[in-house]
Amino acid sequence: MVFRKISDYPSLPDVQDDDLVLIGSGDNTYTVKGSVFKAFVAAISSQAVTAAKDAQTAAAEAALAAASVDPAMFLSLIAGKGDNLEFDADEGKLYLTSGGERISDGITVITQGAFARDPLYNGLQNRKVRTSADVTTLLTLEEVRGKSAEELDAIVQKAFDFDNLAEQYERGVKITETFRADGLHRILYKCPACMAEGDMEGKGTELTCHACGKTWFLNEDSRLEATDGVTEFPHIPDWYDWERQEVKREIDRGEYRLDTPVQIGLMVDYKGLYMVGDGWLTHSKDGFRLTGCKGKLNYEQKPCVSHTLNADFYWYCIGDVIGIGNRDCLYYCFPKDVGGRIPPVAKARLATEELYKAAMAERRRPSRTDKPQKGE
Repeated sequence: MVFRKISDYPSLPDVQDDDLVLIGSGDNTYTVKGSVFKAFVAAISSQAVTAAKDAQTAAAEAALAAASVDPAMFLSLIAGKGDNLEFDADEGKLYLTSGGERISDGITVITQGAFARDPLYNGLQNRKVRTSADVTTLLTLEEVRGKSAEELDAIVQKAFDFDNLAEQYERGVKITETFRADGLHRILYKCPACMAEGDMEGKGTELTCHACGKTWFLNEDSRLEATDGVTEFPHIPDWYDWERQEVKREIDRGEYRLDTPVQIGLMVDYKGLYMVGDGWLTHSKDGFRLTGCKGKLNYEQKPCVSHTLNADFYWYCIGDVIGIGNRDCLYYCFPKDVGGRIPPVAKARLATEELYKAAMAERRRPSRTDKPQKGE
């Protein structure tokens, strides 16, 4: 069996134009024609990764698209990896490697302290916290092959089930920065004292509801304490879970709805984000609907499309964002300030997740036309 690095043979003499080449690692592969594979490798070998303008690469992109393979995914897989890729000429496979060995096992990379150092809601203000990462083999290839999809899902879910703030508290990590509560209202958008929404403000070391005036102090171990009266939720995730239940109740009562003007950015390739103007975004039990571009844009997305939502805070210094879309186009929607309020994108994420659960439960529910089985 012969292993060669891409840099060893930029012309790829062992791959014929009509060959079928498997791209990927282990069992996760995509099949493309040899001519397409060589076009991308040629672009990379000539240090022309950005040469999407090149006719050869453009033709490869078109061929990948026709083969239902995402060109951006393909290019990101092989671009800039150099010695981390090996091509097996006998098998016709491109393998991702580490330390000279093929990567076939499932691994996890769990960071410690990263959230405490730079929580997304805090406006990209870094705190002085040490960070590290634990790399663990979660499953070997043999273990993966011996388990069902449900068993694998449960293992992965358990591996990524952690509480950064609880870990900070248990480890005694102190956040002394005086801006530690800045932007906390991005996730704690609803007041448990007066039930007002959109009137919360996190600034400095305090979280304040401007509707009723109640204030909570965020101490150095990221625990909340009311400055007057009862502390409803000392642990931030408990407050967030309560907001989830509130959203679920709105959905169950048929009251949930997001209706907001947005600024729209489109991502149709790996080159950049294209800002195309203003639009309108709605979200309800029927899913998302985005309109704009002077009537040329009308995109709808049903609740069953995704189990969660790409909702981010101060995204690339532009603003809070809701990301929806499909393989052809991603729509980045930045809610606008209306009357001094910006709709909380965290609530849209919670609603998306709860609507998905409801949609899946409805799908699994037996229809009235299903015939009863014997013994029922």
